Amino acid sequence: HWKMMEDSGTITAQIANTIVASRFGVCYLSEPAPKGSGHHYLDNPNVIFEAGMLHAMVNAPDGPPSGWIPIREEDSPSPPFDFAGERIVTVPRDTDGKVDRTELHDRLQRRVRVLLRLDD
Repeated sequence: HWKMMEDSGTITAQIANTIVASRFGVCYLSEPAPKGSGHHYLDNPNVIFEAGMLHAMVNAPDGPPSGWIPIREEDSPSPPFDFAGERIVTVPRDTDGKVDRTELHDRLQRRVRVLLRLDD
């Protein structure tokens, strides 16, 4: 998380260096939407930018990271074009809008196991 980075320098350069050195990444794209926007959530532009860097690295032919897990809320506008083909984990919610923690845990655990190749 960028708030845990203590080194001097620019945050974006530190994030880029972390992405390049990572084996995989997890990006929660959503943030609460303003009232009247037509959705409960929108994608955070900063996270989209960082996810774009990660997405580009994953698709680069010559190195890490080896994968990423995009996570977003179902009640959001359509995902950005570049991410639309990705297997996006949607946050499961009950009828009261509370996160179904068990289901989210299961979804993420399955995806992480694949990234770590624990099911081979």
